Amino acid sequence: MNKQLLLDYYNIFNTNYNKHLQNILLKRSDESRQDIQKLRRTLIGDALNVARKGSKVAELLGHICGHFSYIDAESTYGEVGQIELPYIVQIHPTQVLAIFMLLEIDEVHSNGTHNQLVQVLTGEGKSMVLAIVATLYALLGETVKVCYDNCCYEIHSLLISMF
Repeated sequence: MNKQLLLDYYNIFNTNYNKHLQNILLKRSDESRQDIQKLRRTLIGDALNVARKGSKVAELLGHICGHFSYIDAESTYGEVGQIELPYIVQIHPTQVLAIFMLLEIDEVHSNGTHNQLVQVLTGEGKSMVLAIVATLYALLGETVKVCYDNCCYEIHSLLISMF
């Protein structure tokens, strides 16, 4: 595990996550969507090698997580532009670390994503980690099947329409 690389990628993630949240609070969601689409185009078709593109993946994850925060705030409060940042549900650093570890973006010379196992305890955000990883792969053009709580869901182009 390369701790310095993880910290560097977390800082990239955090910068873009906060930028996305600020754009939403300032009612500039179109700008954030354009950022997501631009990053998506640079990564699409290379989903199995996300580990080699750690900084771009960290940047895209920041926007994806920001968008999830936006969706949650919109469904909870209605008019997002009138709420303050402390009232928006935000992803926790441990969830981001779990996502990075699943994607193996802490490895300098990774040869693609291998089978990974991450332990996330009760109440620590398994659903959020799962949703974000699934969204990332769906945005990169992969068919994603999620099995959770004895139910299977297929994430397809409808998910991408969020962005």
